[in-house]
Amino acid sequence: MFYEKVWAHGAYSLVKRPDSPHYYITWCQPGTERYKRQSTRTDDLEAAKHELVEFVHRRSRGRRPEGPESISIQDALSDYVEHTLHGRPSQYKCRRWLDNWFVFLDNEGIRFIGDLTPDAQTRYIAWRKASAAEAGRTLSNATINREMDVVKGAISAYFERGFITRKPAIISLPKPPPRDRFLTVTEVNRLLNAVTAPHIRRFIVISLQTLQRPAAVLGLHANQVDLERNRIDFLPAGSIQTKKRRPIVPITSTLRPELERAIQESSTGFLIEFKGLPVSSIKTAFRKTVKRAGLVGVSPYTLRHTGATLLAGAGVSLWEIGGMLGHTHQRTTEIYAKHTPEYLAGAAKGLDDLFGAMMASESVCARRAPEPIYPQQWKTPQSEAA
Repeated sequence: MFYEKVWAHGAYSLVKRPDSPHYYITWCQPGTERYKRQSTRTDDLEAAKHELVEFVHRRSRGRRPEGPESISIQDALSDYVEHTLHGRPSQYKCRRWLDNWFVFLDNEGIRFIGDLTPDAQTRYIAWRKASAAEAGRTLSNATINREMDVVKGAISAYFERGFITRKPAIISLPKPPPRDRFLTVTEVNRLLNAVTAPHIRRFIVISLQTLQRPAAVLGLHANQVDLERNRIDFLPAGSIQTKKRRPIVPITSTLRPELERAIQESSTGFLIEFKGLPVSSIKTAFRKTVKRAGLVGVSPYTLRHTGATLLAGAGVSLWEIGGMLGHTHQRTTEIYAKHTPEYLAGAAKGLDDLFGAMMASESVCARRAPEPIYPQQWKTPQSEAA
């Protein structure tokens, strides 16, 4: 009987048969060419998809350890992204990388973890670079390594849960050299003068005055700003610290009016908005701003490195710079020191001295900020197309 494949999750598929309104789950028995089927008992596609995901998750529980030669690599990847990473910020990106892996695994006929040999991994890397080149792009070693880390994480998760007896090695490419590009004070001024969009200026100001990573700045919400105590807590309520720590930092004199203005103008609660919506990526507009400024090798992350480097050059202690950056060795001290008025005061003064004058006068784009509106519900962050 003919079965029509309508959706796939790892090595499992949803199919329809002509004599039944229900969707069926199909999968191949490990080590054989025999397929098994099970009805989802629903004719609703979304409900059937949910049942398939839960079915795969249930099958991953309570199994005895097996050799990697008999465990589906697609099952491991799907389970890792949909369940181990569920709710984490990295889940969305990993889902996109899964698409690449599934295409490659299907093309190569690779079904089991044990089949992902170093030679197969090398072919994956070559295939990804060739695909990017055809699209006019170049993939960095860092990007390739992140995609390889998804496989490494999936296999490690299965090993730790007792599903496989051993972990095959996952190769990685040489790491790129550390970022050493930073802007001089003159270049910062050129960058600010080249800004034409209010949200880009605001992003630059907050980044240089807090030394936080781009994702933390873009995700900054008004609820995280304590104007009374003069603090910003870059870790959203309910979130867990990761190795990329989001610290509590003081609000500089230069930054305070910018934050007050951002809170008043926000329509969603987020401080970086574009056309009334929160922004999840500013790469396009930032790249155009850098080009207008005549600068080279500058990314949003460069702002964090710029502030830290110039503070060190101004004689601010490495302890205070580390506290602003959120370095892990500052963690214990921060628990107590953040409650004092002098918390990271040296770093805050240093940032005011470095950038205060050039940021004090509002640019034309800043004066074009829209009137504040206050909708009942906040909206979801999006990438801007500026």
